Amino acid sequence: MGDVQGKRKGDPAIERDRGIQTREDQLGNDLLKYTRSAEQGIEYHNKKHEGAKFKLVEIISARSFFSMGVWEHINFTASEDDKSLKLFFAELSHGEAHWGTNHNTEAEKITACCLLEEGSTKDYCGFCPHEDKVYHPLQGFTAGIRW
Repeated sequence: MGDVQGKRKGDPAIERDRGIQTREDQLGNDLLKYTRSAEQGIEYHNKKHEGAKFKLVEIISARSFFSMGVWEHINFTASEDDKSLKLFFAELSHGEAHWGTNHNTEAEKITACCLLEEGSTKDYCGFCPHEDKVYHPLQGFTAGIRW
């Protein structure tokens, strides 16, 4: 099982020693990228909804895929009061998908960021398989909506 003395519960080394896959393991090096994208998404959401003051709490799941540029679908929790967590979905496109082939491929466009209400979601789209468990709104996003 490995030496866990001196480590606290929740420490990634302990979780790996126990054979439990942590969020950092699941998302790997992309966790920082998804965190940055989720922060942009929540900023976009707050601007669209007067008085909203949500702050990112945690990335839950995410998937990147290519379709005329790179896209990201991200689930994350956010809170306005540090007490109640809400689940969000964000979609971002990078590069050609929205900006055209002559534009900087690092350019990003937030195409959707919304609060997910219970009973109004699905756990897949045309690019995110069921097993990834990225929850999507039934409508209101761009890539993969037709499937």
